[in-house]
Amino acid sequence: MVLALFIPWVHAADEGANFETIRIGDMLMDRTTEKGSSDYIIKPWVGGKIAVKFPSSLDPAKKRMFFEACALWTAVSRLYCTERVDEVNYVVLKLKPAGCFASLGAGWFPMPKMRKRIMNLAPGCWTRGIIAHEIGHLMGFIHEHQRSDRDGYIKVHRKNVIFATLPNFFRMPTARTLTPYDFLSIMHYPKWAFSKNRSDTITPQPGYEGYLNLMGQRISLSPGDALAARRLY
Repeated sequence: MVLALFIPWVHAADEGANFETIRIGDMLMDRTTEKGSSDYIIKPWVGGKIAVKFPSSLDPAKKRMFFEACALWTAVSRLYCTERVDEVNYVVLKLKPAGCFASLGAGWFPMPKMRKRIMNLAPGCWTRGIIAHEIGHLMGFIHEHQRSDRDGYIKVHRKNVIFATLPNFFRMPTARTLTPYDFLSIMHYPKWAFSKNRSDTITPQPGYEGYLNLMGQRISLSPGDALAARRLY
């Protein structure tokens, strides 16, 4: 399988870089605003450490679930989550009823300026698999079905997609791949994702039909997820 990252990467040492944050589906993405450029900025977390500031109102059982979800990635890479103490770069966990979404990667933060990243988990987002999916975005991974080479593996049926959710299916042409396409990735959507009429929104291309009812799983990381995580962290 493969996960994907946007290029080019912009380093904290680069001076004069301007950016804005936009939301595409369940990803908050930093985009350069340099004239003539529309590239997105992805940075991994230094040392693989994601420090999280949890709401004081969060149920302890949900906090444990968050760390269990992160542990799926820790088991296959050097990525790990910890509760924020005084880290300059960290994630703020929100509980607003606005869906499940997260910042993509560690983002652009001119040091030593503090740079907060965001993850939102509405009431319906609290399963280990969904949280692991959103942590995947924090790590820097886009959706598998949005990678630049996806048209050779799947077909997106836009006519069946709820109009407001179409950004979740945009192909990311500047993405670079880390591993082969992976229908079983925890970052892949299921066939019925955001359907407005109960018809499939994603179907495999000929030769891959056996994945129709397998893609979109939120049970565990796939071997491809594990490989991508090791290559990045």
